[in-house]
Amino acid sequence: MNAKDRQYGFQGGEFQIEGCRASDLAAAHQTPLYVYSTSVLLDRVRRLKKVMQGIDSSIFFAMKANPAQKLLKLLHQEGIGVDLVSAGEMARAERAGVPFSKMVFSGVGKTAEELETAIDRKIHSINVESTSEFAVLEKIATLRNATPLVALRFNPDVNPKTHPYISTGLRENKFGLTRREILALLKSNPKTACRVQGLSLHIGSQIQTLKPFDDAIRKAIELADEIEKKKLGRITFLDLGGGLAIPYDGKKVPSIEDYGKLLQKHFGPRSKNHGRFHIGLEPGRSLVAECGSLVTRVLYRKDREGKHFLILDAGMNDFMRPALYQSYHGIHSAKKRSGKTEKIDLVGPVCESSDCFAKNRVMPRGISEGELIVIRDVGAYGMSMANDYNGRPLPPEIWVDGSKQIVGRKRGKISDFWRDET
Repeated sequence: MNAKDRQYGFQGGEFQIEGCRASDLAAAHQTPLYVYSTSVLLDRVRRLKKVMQGIDSSIFFAMKANPAQKLLKLLHQEGIGVDLVSAGEMARAERAGVPFSKMVFSGVGKTAEELETAIDRKIHSINVESTSEFAVLEKIATLRNATPLVALRFNPDVNPKTHPYISTGLRENKFGLTRREILALLKSNPKTACRVQGLSLHIGSQIQTLKPFDDAIRKAIELADEIEKKKLGRITFLDLGGGLAIPYDGKKVPSIEDYGKLLQKHFGPRSKNHGRFHIGLEPGRSLVAECGSLVTRVLYRKDREGKHFLILDAGMNDFMRPALYQSYHGIHSAKKRSGKTEKIDLVGPVCESSDCFAKNRVMPRGISEGELIVIRDVGAYGMSMANDYNGRPLPPEIWVDGSKQIVGRKRGKISDFWRDET
């Protein structure tokens, strides 16, 4: 039994998170609210660290998945750095105590000001995504007499077979540099202020087989070989990105341990590349998705001929993934129910037809107004994408750690809406 199964479940007919009943959490903090299990998070982190034993490596959490201060602090205590995509995320990580030496800067559209900040802070590395960005970075580094570590983001043209919105490793995607572009960049910049010693990869998210990872890693190693053979430099750092899926719908996906076996095959003590590269990983969803749940309440039930709706107090502004990606999430009542079932739409109060968490979901018959509903696996791209559309304050974030309930973020206030307006 894994940590998720141990920490989530029904006791006495009520859904509990680390022994805390959903009904007690809702009573104390109102709904909707995000609830995170500290134990589930730490279990995922420690499993990943374990499978990387024997490989010279660093882990940089892709904080766009969830930039919560409490989360970043917990990860920092575990020795995890951050992968960031803006100066704002850099500031959030700094506030959480993450040292600059454990930050990598990704993103296809970094501004000159952001690159200046990254260089001045002496962050671990900068993942460069275009020849134009490299030219800007080179100019800044020269003016500052700096030598930043650079990893050129390699677009290997590998199909991750995931949702098109989160596919990033195909030639048609905006991300990274092709093999030819990387070779041309290195050839035209034989003398540079930057230490171009790395290649970075990130081919997509929610990737449900290991083959795309295997193909991308193989192509990156081949490109590193070609760079050395043509005497264009020496690659010593491979940032492999993230993308490992989680089983939102219960279907089997590669585990952290399966992924670790792949990495050991390429870079472990028995591999021919052992010790050649320092390996960077940028996990996001795979670390944090399963530790989060969204607890919401049924406001109204609407029944019409051939169609049934549960209207919840959580909306697409609180949790956008189903509206944006038509993504599946496990949804159940906070009360243990059995018996007959019915197909029902679970929708929010926002004035959009896309404000729908599930259509024709099979649920126990008889769920009524006032009942608590739990939406599962929302720890990634949940609160990080939440907004105040329709004038709805942001929900709070509560961390459960054994018997303790810790408020990570207070519920937003209506006065927050115009706080920065004139």
